[in-house]
Amino acid sequence: EPWVPKEKEPVWMITDGGGFHQLYWENGNPLDEFRLSVGNIHRTREDAELYKQKLIERMGKDFDKNYYRVGIDLALGKDCSVNS
Repeated sequence: EPWVPKEKEPVWMITDGGGFHQLYWENGNPLDEFRLSVGNIHRTREDAELYKQKLIERMGKDFDKNYYRVGIDLALGKDCSVNS
């Protein structure tokens, strides 16, 4: 079964600017749940760094320009269609 952080557990993520940020998990938070669903919630900074390296290898070094911004907008219920 996949790991899910406990309420208020410290976790790491990659920011939409490509940096690293530690936060405290909030059950029911749509942004946290989105990040977890795409694999961007990590137990340690080192795990987040490895995840970023894998993204760069798969998507190129500019992966962070729009990838997470669109996902965050979707998690918040914003319309991300091309014609919006």
